[in-house]
Amino acid sequence: MTTLDVINNHLRAFPEGIDPIMEDFSEELVIITAEATYRGLEEVRSFFTTLIKSLPEGFMEAIHVERLEVADELAILLWEAKPWLPFCTDTFLVRNGKIVYQTFAAYQG
Repeated sequence: MTTLDVINNHLRAFPEGIDPIMEDFSEELVIITAEATYRGLEEVRSFFTTLIKSLPEGFMEAIHVERLEVADELAILLWEAKPWLPFCTDTFLVRNGKIVYQTFAAYQG
């Protein structure tokens, strides 16, 4: 799978729940956010489980991708989920068809 294939699959998986999300990640995964760094599938599963449970009703339907740019193994995603998050960005490093590194930042307004 190309980097674009992996990211598009990840975007489709997000509204489906934790198990489809986790399929896109490498076992060596590291996710860096403003609040913490999560290493490995167990920590990342816990992070996403907590995150998904905390999302307000209508959040998934409000997600709108503004830009997805891919250069080899690297991808940047700019998105919003108004009114909750007017600006968000993720970066991804994809190797061998799996996300190895991800960063996430959001402006909550």
